[in-house]
Amino acid sequence: MIKMAKAQYIKHLYENEGKSKNEIRRITGLNYRTVCRYVEKTDWNAKKEPNMKAEHYPILGEYAYPEAWRSCKRLEKCGIS
Repeated sequence: MIKMAKAQYIKHLYENEGKSKNEIRRITGLNYRTVCRYVEKTDWNAKKEPNMKAEHYPILGEYAYPEAWRSCKRLEKCGIS
C-alpha cells in the first residue's frame, strides 16, 4: 500500500504529463503492476464490509437478524441461526 500523495502523483504523471506506465515505473521505482493499479483506479474510497457477527451486536439480539435471514443456508453453516 502506498501513500495517497504517491498514488495521486502516479495518476498525474499518466494523465497530465502523458508518461507511459513503464516511464512512471522507472521514475517512482514501483512495480509495473502497482503502477497499473493506480493509473486505472477510479474509486479512491476503501470499501469496508460491515461485520455482521452476532457477538458484535449483543444489544440488538434477535433484531440483528430478521426472520428471512434465519433460514439462510450460509448463516446455518457458520453456526448462526
